[in-house]
Order: sequence, then structure tokens, then C-alpha cells
Amino acid sequence: MIACVAIGEEQTAKDDELGESKVIEFTLSIVSCDKFNESFKIFNRAENLALETIILAT
Repeated sequence: MIACVAIGEEQTAKDDELGESKVIEFTLSIVSCDKFNESFKIFNRAENLALETIILAT
């Protein structure tokens, strides 16, 4: 788990074939970082689900 504080913000507008979109980019400062064994399992499941969704969509 990573806890951060936003220390900066930059907003940009981009044009493409879908139209104009506004993107906000944040600069973060890490406050604390802790490893949890259980969190690796959750991220692994989320990654597997995302990969399966991409495979099914193509």
C-alpha cells in the first residue's frame, strides 16, 4: 500500500479523432509505503482479469 500527497497538478487539453479531451497530471509525494502479502494476491487477480478482458475483446 502506498500513501501519497499531491504536490502539483498540470492540466492539458488534447485533440484527436474522438474530439477534445482534458487530461490532469498529478505530481505525487510518497508519505508511506507498506508491503502486504495479501495485496499481491489482489493485484495478481486484478491483472489476470484485465488480461482476460483484453483477450475476450480482441
